[in-house]
Amino acid sequence: MSEAVEIRPAVLEDCGSIGILAHNLGYPSTIETVKKRLSQIIQNNEHQVFVAGEIGGMLVGFIHIYQNFHIETDTSAEIGALVVSPEHRRLGIGRRLFNQAIEWSTDRNLRIIRCRNHAPDAESFAFFNNMNFRQLNPQIVFVYHLPT
Repeated sequence: MSEAVEIRPAVLEDCGSIGILAHNLGYPSTIETVKKRLSQIIQNNEHQVFVAGEIGGMLVGFIHIYQNFHIETDTSAEIGALVVSPEHRRLGIGRRLFNQAIEWSTDRNLRIIRCRNHAPDAESFAFFNNMNFRQLNPQIVFVYHLPT
């Protein structure tokens, strides 16, 4: 099943499906908001979104990978989001999306891929362990909202 699903770069026409998938991560967004964000990503060669092709007219997954710069560490790639629809999990689609992110990162001579998982459940923890990630440290994320 997984091999039959095409992995390709996202295009603006994917916004509806991406929004539905992002909702599965707990990030509800309108199509307009996703379109604005994806437009910015498409124009930035330090970011890429790959999607897992359509089944029944809907995308079944996506990964957002980007180049991350910090003063204290070497440049790395970071997964901004990785999601597969609940009914298509455990079919190898997440692995194929991750492999595409590995290829993208390797093409940029990046040697580390990081992923922050803010609310790990047993399923995502098992996935990242199976992909040979190692937990670096527990993390707390602080957010400061700027006045509008």
